[in-house]
Amino acid sequence: MASSGADTATVCHGDPVESGSQRLGGPLTSGIVVRVCRVAYCLGLTLPPRGTTTSEKPVIATFGVGQVLWSMIWFFLFFLWIMLLFQVFGDIFRSKDLSGGVKALWVVFVIVLPYLGVLVYLIARGGKMHENQIAAAEAQEAAVRQYIQGAAGTSGSAAEELTRLAGLRDQGVISEEEFAQLKSKVLS
Repeated sequence: MASSGADTATVCHGDPVESGSQRLGGPLTSGIVVRVCRVAYCLGLTLPPRGTTTSEKPVIATFGVGQVLWSMIWFFLFFLWIMLLFQVFGDIFRSKDLSGGVKALWVVFVIVLPYLGVLVYLIARGGKMHENQIAAAEAQEAAVRQYIQGAAGTSGSAAEELTRLAGLRDQGVISEEEFAQLKSKVLS
């Protein structure tokens, strides 16, 4: 709210502030101050500006504790559903036992009727989802184990290492003394 003076601005409670003496001034600043005051009032942080008559309560005052709790529960359930939706789409596209047409039908069903589609998919293919996740975890663990063994330069067992060393000795890459030394290291 701008006051009648050209170079004064009105702050939240209607107190005029001279533009030369304070940091506020001009029509742009006074418009911003009015907007900030309205937002602060709507959040219940300040009293209404002087000279205004309003019968509405601030927005924050209309929400009770039960409504906030209820809103948090609904937000949590919506977030849970979004996570399930991503899991279902991931499982649809990763499943090797589904053909392309069946995958397309599941995707259309989940998109057209999202809540029902996710629920039906979980009931119909929940066991397969579990099996697919276990198989993916085992494959990932095997890949990590293979990578670590390859990076460390060791094989899985002593027998495999001795076989590899014998092959290197037979090819002439290492001598008989080096073979005996490495063999004792592997067996210790």
